Amino acid sequence: MASLLKQTIFLLSGFLVLQTASGAFAQGRMGMMMARQQMAMNAGMMGPFNPNLVPGLTPGFGTNWNWMSNIYGNRGYGSSGYGGGYSGYSGNSPSDYSGADNSYSNSYRRQRSYVDEPPPLSPQEERERLHQIELSWSQGELSELETQSGTALNFLLADLRDLQAQGIHASDMTLDEETLRHISVLMGRNNGNPGLFKDNGRLSWPLILRGPDFKHERDLINFLAPKVIEQARQGRVINLPELEEAALAIRLRLYARIGNISTPDYIGTKRFLTQLDESIKLLRQPDAGNYFNQTYVARGKTAGELVRYMTQMDLRFAPAVGGDEPAYHALHQILAAYDRAAHTQLLAKK
Repeated sequence: MASLLKQTIFLLSGFLVLQTASGAFAQGRMGMMMARQQMAMNAGMMGPFNPNLVPGLTPGFGTNWNWMSNIYGNRGYGSSGYGGGYSGYSGNSPSDYSGADNSYSNSYRRQRSYVDEPPPLSPQEERERLHQIELSWSQGELSELETQSGTALNFLLADLRDLQAQGIHASDMTLDEETLRHISVLMGRNNGNPGLFKDNGRLSWPLILRGPDFKHERDLINFLAPKVIEQARQGRVINLPELEEAALAIRLRLYARIGNISTPDYIGTKRFLTQLDESIKLLRQPDAGNYFNQTYVARGKTAGELVRYMTQMDLRFAPAVGGDEPAYHALHQILAAYDRAAHTQLLAKK
């Protein structure tokens, strides 16, 4: 009887120990879930306690560290939606939460996008923005390579024309007559470039085209160019086909010898032939004679006079031809300084 009583007490004690261990085990598991839930809340995940909110918390206590990357979103603690349950979550992966309504998050993103983006510019404001960019560039210290196209000079010319129309006249700057002689201009919307023929058609041929292979066409162009320029001055009908054919023959012969010519020489020679084509094209204009009778020229003893004359004649700067690049660079430096001084006066006037 005593033995049976001892066995019964032993069994009851074991059962109590097992119950106590199971309770402790359950409490420990719940404590871990609550701790992880608190970590999730501190990282910006909101809502009532729910073990399913922590993806890494699974039966069996298997180690799964991916839950850390899921609960630490970009917004962090205190982000929008705090205290709003699942629907308030606006972290990296709303799809991780079954049944989540992220309409608030989408609305918030749309609102941020609307607030962060500046309102679109009107056409007039966009033109003004581009004008300021172009003007800032053209007023700067440009290299000879940057000024030879005439683009910067034309930006300055347009700006100075507008300033003169507003009555702004900065202290004038003297221009060198020899510098202006190397500047080519175009009237209105005319195409071409008179620069290569400005010395009455006398051309300075590049080294490659001075060889015997190009002698026939070279001599023909030297003979024809002064004649057609004189015809243009007199307003007579100009016969250009022979001149155009000679220029084309030189170009084709140059292409045929491209393998025997260095790249720098080829580029320089091709540029010369392009300028020759532009000069011949200009002779087709009905007012071509004005480019050779000192009507369509860069004229003025000062920067202000040059701007006024080119405005009066509706002229703009043409690109520089070979040998004229230093003159373009020198003129740009003067007009840029003159334009900066005019803007200083404009600001003082306001």
